[in-house]
Amino acid sequence: MEEAHWLNSGHLPKAEDYLNNGIVSTGVHVVLEHAFFLLDHVSGITKETIDILDENFPNVIYSVAKILRLSDDLEGAKSGDQNGLDGSYLDCYMSEHQDISSEDVQRHVAHMISNEWKCLNQEILVTNQFSSSFSNFCLNAARMVPLMYHYKSNPSLSNLQEHVNSLINVSVGCN
Repeated sequence: MEEAHWLNSGHLPKAEDYLNNGIVSTGVHVVLEHAFFLLDHVSGITKETIDILDENFPNVIYSVAKILRLSDDLEGAKSGDQNGLDGSYLDCYMSEHQDISSEDVQRHVAHMISNEWKCLNQEILVTNQFSSSFSNFCLNAARMVPLMYHYKSNPSLSNLQEHVNSLINVSVGCN
């Protein structure tokens, strides 16, 4: 709803405000929290892990959502899919820093994504508070982000859908 308000007002928010809202609006936290309960079943769930999930965003979930939000905005800018109607972190950042070029903003966002990967790796490898199955799910979700955006442009990914479909058909027992 916040994005709709910004769109209707014709006013771009501050880049930080856009990003904070955008991290939530990705819906990644909903998917990952559902995955937590599906992967860890009852035996792997403790009061401590539930308390961590009750926080605003556990760092591991925050990092995955931030990687997705920034990647989406960056790839939209690179492909020209941003038509100015939905805003992006890049638009907001350029509005605040009017002396910066589009290429410099793209490099800045790529650097932010790289830093968030470092944070995610730190969370998973050092300060991990979750089971390995959930941590791996989060890591794999973040790994899927570049695949989603380079699916059509990367010939080595052209058979990805076929492979995924075959896995689904095998696991369900359908032909």
